[in-house]
Amino acid sequence: MGRDNRPEGLSKHCSSEYSIVLPILNKSYAFETKPTVSLRRNIDFQFQFGHINHHFPNAHQAFERAKDLTEGWKSVSKSCMQILGFERWPVDFHISNWKPTKGETLAVMVSVPPPRNFIDRLNLAFRETFCKGRLVEITCEEETFPAYPTSGFPNIWRTLIPVTPLDISGHRSLTVDVNDGRHKSFHGVIEVVEKEYPIESIWLSETKSTIHATHSELHAVKKLVSKKSAQQYWRGPFRLPTDGEVTTEYGLKRYYNGVFASGYYHRGIDYGACHGAYVGSPAAARVSLVGREEEGFVLHGNCVGLDHGHGVTSILMHLDTILVEDGMVVQAGDPLGTVGDTGLATGPHLHWGLYVHGKSVDQNHWMREQTWI
Repeated sequence: MGRDNRPEGLSKHCSSEYSIVLPILNKSYAFETKPTVSLRRNIDFQFQFGHINHHFPNAHQAFERAKDLTEGWKSVSKSCMQILGFERWPVDFHISNWKPTKGETLAVMVSVPPPRNFIDRLNLAFRETFCKGRLVEITCEEETFPAYPTSGFPNIWRTLIPVTPLDISGHRSLTVDVNDGRHKSFHGVIEVVEKEYPIESIWLSETKSTIHATHSELHAVKKLVSKKSAQQYWRGPFRLPTDGEVTTEYGLKRYYNGVFASGYYHRGIDYGACHGAYVGSPAAARVSLVGREEEGFVLHGNCVGLDHGHGVTSILMHLDTILVEDGMVVQAGDPLGTVGDTGLATGPHLHWGLYVHGKSVDQNHWMREQTWI
């Protein structure tokens, strides 16, 4: 056999793994490693790990210690990778219903852990300053909805997604993003479930049938339902605004004087209460609209618009008297006015419409105990 020209400290362990002998504190210890192709080609190892262990009894303990140190460095390295954005965690979130029906409000609750250290805080501050978009963003079928920290739980962010009777049933894509550099996006699918709403036929007098909303009226109502205030005023389930019986449910479709109203659905609930009956706020809110029939609200009549915050708004229509002013903050049950028949109405009743991000939703879901409310 030829002379052994291998470098000192390298020994053959097996065909694919090798031992490296390192001098540590005047003693030699062996560590296993996998060689590169060039190392296999150029070096012919002959020592066995057992042979080294025979001459160095502490090699095994040193090897185990080295393994512990390696695992520790792996953990530190993983944390650094996550902080720097190279390795990210799955988003921690809860969705109220993966199969919402038409008219339902879909809620996505996202848990955002607070920064753990200075690096996390620096990273988050950098992203908030220089990166566009919110910390939490939810996209459903290419439409992005804002998320807000929930009242009392700043680490829980909530996004509300309206599903209306005009939406097409079937699958819709859902993306959940936490833009803090520590999380990877979630991509999934929800399924909008069909719901049939009843159809009714109503007849309006010649005077009422010629009523059309004014431009200023439509503009004021659109401005109301488009509000996305960061402050959440309401807390807990909504309540009935009056004691009258429900005469027209949400989502109902109509024939007006024998003609079907295409693309129409009843955007709210009608309560058949007596003229002058009490009307209270369904939840805490800021009064953001006070409209009067004599000021151009010929369709809605005397009405009050409420901003509940987080993109949730209410409008109460056909009032007789109005007892609040624009800008007032009201609590659940506070008086807003009295029942009337102003605007386009066939008789005394209250119309209450609830909107989420500008779209009318069924408020029956909001009057139940829900974890997301």
